Amino acid sequence: MRLLIFFTILFLFTSNVAIAQKTKAELIFKDGSKLRGVANLKKDKRIIFQAHKNSRKREFTFKEVDTLKFFNKENIQILVQINVKGKRKSTNKILEVISSGKKISLLGGNVLSYGSGFSPSGFGAPLSIGEFKSKKEFFLRKKGTQELIPLIDDNVLSKSFLKQAETFFIDCPDLVNRIKNKEFKRKDLVAVVDFYNNHCEK
Repeated sequence: MRLLIFFTILFLFTSNVAIAQKTKAELIFKDGSKLRGVANLKKDKRIIFQAHKNSRKREFTFKEVDTLKFFNKENIQILVQINVKGKRKSTNKILEVISSGKKISLLGGNVLSYGSGFSPSGFGAPLSIGEFKSKKEFFLRKKGTQELIPLIDDNVLSKSFLKQAETFFIDCPDLVNRIKNKEFKRKDLVAVVDFYNNHCEK
């Protein structure tokens, strides 16, 4: 099941997609208030919201919205905007919360390489094909922090996964040993996050 989830993630990330159709959604604002209705996310990061399909359209951005949830038939897609520090500058990126637990979360995104547009992944959400090339990105984040640890980028799985894992999971030797012994591999990101959240004491 976890393997299926992983390849679903990869398939969706390799598509240049945007949530262009109206989908059941919940907007959670930074002040804690909520709106439920239908929404779509534009490539320029604007959120177009309606209380229902025939009501007046309202426009929001992630300056006001903390969390955007899309409710699909089989799952809930959760999107957040996080400031990601790069080598030269920081960039606000919209990332999907793929797996979340009491200690760490796995986040991912599909960043367009042309212009300022952004296209997140979509677990079963309505999709439309874009014209931009994109690259996949996965990040780990410890609870209570905004710092993101990159795991995968540039359209390939990071070759330094073991080194990254040894650093990030230094407080859980059991997990590091399992990765070294190839019980967990790079394709098992969700399983790694689940193991750390459920079996590592610190």
